[in-house]
Amino acid sequence: MFFVGVANDAFDNNPKLVVHAYKGSYAERYVKEKNIKFETINEEEEIASTFRLSDDGKILYEYIGKGKKATIPDGVEAVREFTFDLRASGIGPRGDFSMLKTIVIPKSVKQIKGGFQSCHSLESIEVAEDNPNYRSIDGVLCSKDGKTLLWAPSSPKTDPFVVPDGVEVIGSRAFEGHGRIKSVVLPDGVKIIDDGAFMFCDSLESVELSKNLETIGRDAFYFCRSLKKIVLPKSVKTIRDGAFSHCSSLET
Repeated sequence: MFFVGVANDAFDNNPKLVVHAYKGSYAERYVKEKNIKFETINEEEEIASTFRLSDDGKILYEYIGKGKKATIPDGVEAVREFTFDLRASGIGPRGDFSMLKTIVIPKSVKQIKGGFQSCHSLESIEVAEDNPNYRSIDGVLCSKDGKTLLWAPSSPKTDPFVVPDGVEVIGSRAFEGHGRIKSVVLPDGVKIIDDGAFMFCDSLESVELSKNLETIGRDAFYFCRSLKKIVLPKSVKTIRDGAFSHCSSLET
């Protein structure tokens, strides 16, 4: 329970009430003056308060917190699509995604649907080392074997952004909407750029493709309006529909 101001009669006639608030807060002083039972918010309560979970605590529906770091509660098994995306159609307050720099994923998470599209300041995704499904490589969310890049930080610390060695597939929508990335370098192990991988990357000007690249998926670079030049290696076998659609600055 968080307080901005408390009316004088806010908790009158409620003998069973227990107020949870921060130690040293106005709420603590108020309820103690009124002889109302008070308990200090601990770290676990604070973390839990930033998320909307299913009744059994296994599905994460919404992030509703604020701050630079979001730690997903242990026990969550599935992160629903649009959890970190303002485009969600759910009813209720949304979190302040603009401040998030780090997201921490616990061992228990088995499934992550969608990405973190509204986290425009995201610098790193951390994953518990004993998570059997995912891993973090230099802050990048990858499959456990490190071969598929699932989601890249939208505000990387380096330019160009260099995809980690060992990655073979740039996953579907892995860079979607990353408006702060200007250039990307793919290591020679990358063979597939999946559907929509770089779509809506408005500031993306250059991509150094892998010399072993074989497939560029549907809408892979859709609406990358700042993209000026792409050098296709001889290894490319397939370019799917709309791969470079609406790349208005691209040299032909």
